[in-house]
Amino acid sequence: MAQGRARKARGSTASSSSKRPVDVELSIVEARRVALAAQGFGRTYAGSDLARLSAMLDHVGVLQIDSVNVLVRSQELPIFARIGNHDRTVVSNAVTRGKLFEYWVHEASLAPVDVHPLMRWKMARPHPWFGNYYSRNKSLVERLYGRVRDDGPLKAADVSMRVGKKGTWWDWDDAKRALEYLFYAGRVTTRARDSDFARVYDLPERVLPAKVLDASTPSELDARRELLRRAADHLGVAT
Repeated sequence: MAQGRARKARGSTASSSSKRPVDVELSIVEARRVALAAQGFGRTYAGSDLARLSAMLDHVGVLQIDSVNVLVRSQELPIFARIGNHDRTVVSNAVTRGKLFEYWVHEASLAPVDVHPLMRWKMARPHPWFGNYYSRNKSLVERLYGRVRDDGPLKAADVSMRVGKKGTWWDWDDAKRALEYLFYAGRVTTRARDSDFARVYDLPERVLPAKVLDASTPSELDARRELLRRAADHLGVAT
């Protein structure tokens, strides 16, 4: 392959009469342009801040969130890089209005709510972080779930019985671990982030639109295929 050429990539340009993929060779410059275009750069975003954010997410797919706050929270930077000046409450407003939800999509992320059904297979299986956590801590987990259910939105800092040695999980104690278990399992979700970026937990049925909760749950295989298809659209060029 000539110097400066990207690896041959299998594209989706096969004719309707054939399902065989077609090899497409891109130069490094072309590959960069495809990737940048797929990620929503070089476009004009019109309309309200919420409309521009939604259009941007059609390209980006998800916003990785992080508590790092040197200039601004890291999730704000990709937005400004694409749509420019905007009301910095646009993301929290999108969550409040049921447009975005928070989950461990790949990393801790904000994603359009139509991704929620595609994540249910993950919610249904234990995360390696937790292992047999539930069987060992069922009483605590269910007690905290009951408190969210009965008393409404809750932060870990609101829990009076915060006991247990803080470990390597970002200094999580017993209550925080239990709430994060419920979050990963999809039994609670994030209603908001407070001023110090702490999660405010609530039941999904009080946060997410009914049409999202009522949507059918695809099989793990179908969900993975759809996630792979979306990833290809969002990345443009990938391995």
